Amino acid sequence: MGATTLRVLSCFIGMHVVVATGCAGEVESSAIEQGLGSQAIRNIRGRVFVRVRKIESQDLTSYWESRKRDPLAEPPTTDDVDFAIMPVEEIAEMFRARVISSDGYEYLEETPPFELAARIKADEGKTAPLVPPGDKVVEAMLSASGTGIGGGRTPKVLVGTDDRSYNPTTGYTNSTQMWVQGCGCSSTLISRTTALSAAHCFMAKSSPYAACSPVGFVPAADTSRLPVYGTWSNFDIFMPVGWTVDHSWNYDMAAVVFVDALAPGDTLSWVGLMDTSPPSNELVYMVGYPGDKPVPQMWYKEGDVTSTQTHTRRHNLDIIPGDSGASLIYPKFTAPNQGSWSIGTQSTENISGGYNSVRRYNTSMWNFLDSVGAWD
Repeated sequence: MGATTLRVLSCFIGMHVVVATGCAGEVESSAIEQGLGSQAIRNIRGRVFVRVRKIESQDLTSYWESRKRDPLAEPPTTDDVDFAIMPVEEIAEMFRARVISSDGYEYLEETPPFELAARIKADEGKTAPLVPPGDKVVEAMLSASGTGIGGGRTPKVLVGTDDRSYNPTTGYTNSTQMWVQGCGCSSTLISRTTALSAAHCFMAKSSPYAACSPVGFVPAADTSRLPVYGTWSNFDIFMPVGWTVDHSWNYDMAAVVFVDALAPGDTLSWVGLMDTSPPSNELVYMVGYPGDKPVPQMWYKEGDVTSTQTHTRRHNLDIIPGDSGASLIYPKFTAPNQGSWSIGTQSTENISGGYNSVRRYNTSMWNFLDSVGAWD
């Protein structure tokens, strides 16, 4: 994207297309014209949103698998967005929130968040908002059957021998690993109210956008048992408009905010977020719900971070569709009763380059999460 040219963006409202500079008012008018009336307006987390459409939900796993393997179908997994030189107006449009709600509708934020954009442009914000309480919360609720961390270190590969291990334990940190039921993805609790996942789990590239509205989020899910911690089915999923408009992997983030009075993190704990780059020889691991195994099952994989970019981290862990949205955990900072820390959320892969990528937890992600009340 050019540093001085503000791109013409569009918002899709059913079959309507409007220019982004007048998007909010035209979105509202379009919604009312379609007979939604005042019901089209909703206050979510203190912000005004306009109802866009009823979601016709579909699992997007096969869609992304086919397109990722076609180099002509998707842009390369580059990391070329520099918010420092991008106009505030463009940043605000890219970080305008799009929401999939458990009521089955999609919503669009009425006006661009210029204050949020200014913070992102200035690279302002914390990178460790909440210290995770670790397994104390979970152990107070029930006797945990394990730590959620796999066995000893084994050789890591991207192709050839599969070194992943099945990990059905229900203690911390597995208590924070949530299966996205109905969408074939993973997510991780990052606060008492919020889980972090990948935007591409819920929105695809098409017009109007193909979308997935989850049945619910199931912590420590496994085919061998009923949900140990229940199914959390009242939520709002926030994603940056930049994901669906620009379709850049730099915007591949989704904040799942649960709206029940008793939040999942109150009983399940959460994983902290940290922006640090491990040396290439230090272990990182991930627990996700891969689609090539019986679904849902948690599978552990480990390896190294091979390089760090502005908004992403490349790694060599074995990743399968279904792992998208899982957290990359850096156990060096994990201590008993003090919680584990994530340094990124599984986003995409580069088959020709032989690496997988997580969306790095940096100030742009922190500001987006903060703007939707993720730390409440």
